[in-house]
Amino acid sequence: PRRELIRTALLLCVVVPLPILGGLLLLGIPTGRWPIAVVGEALLLLLCVPALALFRGAFVEVTATSIVKRGAFGRRVVHPFADIKGMVLAQVYRTSSTDTLPQLLVLDRHDNRVLRLSGIFWREESMRAIALAIDSPLETPPDALTRRELRARYPGGARWLEPRPSAPRSPRPGRNRRRPPAGP
Repeated sequence: PRRELIRTALLLCVVVPLPILGGLLLLGIPTGRWPIAVVGEALLLLLCVPALALFRGAFVEVTATSIVKRGAFGRRVVHPFADIKGMVLAQVYRTSSTDTLPQLLVLDRHDNRVLRLSGIFWREESMRAIALAIDSPLETPPDALTRRELRARYPGGARWLEPRPSAPRSPRPGRNRRRPPAGP
């Protein structure tokens, strides 16, 4: 993943809690409870260390026969090339923006996602290098896609946490009825 993200996360782990610590110290010094704030800040900083170490351990490796991915939470997954049908490298609009980010989707024979790399975490050059190393058909849509268009074209490529379109709900009987005004 990008070094800038790790640097930003480290900076956030240090900078964001400082005003909170300052406020707690300001309130805690007169009452003598300031050591609790300092211990809490130290524990928070200690929690950031393993989180950053896990994030730094994330990687994607292309071997002679498979793709090996280790996510930020340490889970290692191996996908043989024989299961890969194709890849998509698309420019996708960011939410509520005209800026785009590259997305690399590696799909299996059933059009389910084997691997998805986002431009937030991975450079486009790295995505292209992975696509070249896999040696499978690579589709690059000519125009940028919205997330909805990407989901519609490649339904198995969406992550579980991404919002999905839902059918409109029919109102339950009696739910939207007006109540008579309360009066004497």
